[in-house]
Amino acid sequence: MSEAIKQVRAYHELTKHRLSGYAPAPGFLDWDSQPNPFRTYEGVSKFDLPFGLDFSSDWSLTNIGAFLELSMGLSAWKSIGPDRWALRTNPSSGN
Repeated sequence: MSEAIKQVRAYHELTKHRLSGYAPAPGFLDWDSQPNPFRTYEGVSKFDLPFGLDFSSDWSLTNIGAFLELSMGLSAWKSIGPDRWALRTNPSSGN
């Protein structure tokens, strides 16, 4: 096993959740180090997907757009003071 794989496995063991409790954490949210909530990929074209869903038709850009909106889209924005973050429609444990 390579040294890199050993390091990855050791890090995973130290930081994973367990049946006896959650993974260790600093006890606060570090808002300054939050990742960008939107994914971008170098060299990939970006285009808008239309809204709406027609269940009677085959998959189309309209249906794919609606599927992604309903399954992974943003449902709201929240803010406290200068901090702003998105709520997504997919459930998450927050980790």
